[in-house]
Amino acid sequence: MRPSLEYVLPRLRSTVSAALLRVSIRIHPRNDSAPIGDLSYGGYCVPISLLNPDSIVYSIGVGEDIRFDLELIRRVGCTVHAMDPVPRAAEYVRGAAAHEPRFVFHQIAVWSRDEPLTFHAPRQHGYISHSAVNLFNTEAAFQAEGRALRSLMRSWGHDHIDLLKVSAEGAEFEIVETLLREGPVVPILCLEISLPSLSRVRRMLDRLDVAGYDVVSANLNRGGWTFTLVRGTSQ
Repeated sequence: MRPSLEYVLPRLRSTVSAALLRVSIRIHPRNDSAPIGDLSYGGYCVPISLLNPDSIVYSIGVGEDIRFDLELIRRVGCTVHAMDPVPRAAEYVRGAAAHEPRFVFHQIAVWSRDEPLTFHAPRQHGYISHSAVNLFNTEAAFQAEGRALRSLMRSWGHDHIDLLKVSAEGAEFEIVETLLREGPVVPILCLEISLPSLSRVRRMLDRLDVAGYDVVSANLNRGGWTFTLVRGTSQ
């Protein structure tokens, strides 16, 4: 049976958009970048020399894959504060990170302000990733506590963040805009960006460029575009 146009056309548009975006991105490679986790899904290239055991890492979005977080802890020795509001993610973490005290899990959502959020079901049955912005126009699934980054930092006694990873099913735009508007200034950003539109992704990258961030790595994988950006430390 041939695939329907409803199946083919969105994927074709996504492929064309991805190709156009790839051509337009200026990459500033660093010789200290190392692949952390699986780059085909959930992993990022990270400038290892900018991190140490005292570095503060926030990892937004866990799902059922913490290979990036655990490998970063192993390579650098830092503590990772991971956040995900999905109950199934919390259940997964209890087993997967039981051996690693430096992986600290918080069952909350990160947002632009402190307020309850409604999360919507994944695009496909059996998937774990829920969206606070209803990325796939699906039914409401549950509510969770939403917290702003600044609010979390106050609660946890942190005056800075050295690396921020964001994988948030469409909420990455709200989180990054708030970060650029209100701070803190984070030296390393690892972002997974969904592709609702090429122009919106391009605008986000332009905003980050104006704020002093260089794209040091870009990769299209099963989760969407992943970018590593470094602020003001190009080699």
